[in-house]
Amino acid sequence: MTPRGSPASRRTEPREAADLFVQAMAELGHPLPTPQVVLWDRARLATRALLGGETGAREAAGEIAALLCKAGHCDEQGRWSDFATRFELLCVDWDDLPADRDKIAEDIRVAARELLVGCEQLSRDVD
Repeated sequence: MTPRGSPASRRTEPREAADLFVQAMAELGHPLPTPQVVLWDRARLATRALLGGETGAREAAGEIAALLCKAGHCDEQGRWSDFATRFELLCVDWDDLPADRDKIAEDIRVAARELLVGCEQLSRDVD
């Protein structure tokens, strides 16, 4: 049973409920991450999966490019558009130059390692 004075006891509109949830999580010491942080975390996971051999180079590069494009829209400074473009161009090369896929796969892994270094820098900038 919900206490009468609690925010959950009132009928609220969906937007109000969402705002109350965000506020409650922050008050509990678990603030929700921004959309940019979520996208970066997903890009970091995709990068680690690639480097760990869990994902193929082409699939990972496409996912990373898409996530970085979305994160770039969240980043007011546009710091990560070069990485997004690089991964997208590597995907195009993969599709257009099948004879060179071994080298392109290595280029994708090199870009992924550089991206992880960039993610660590972003984490320090945000903190």
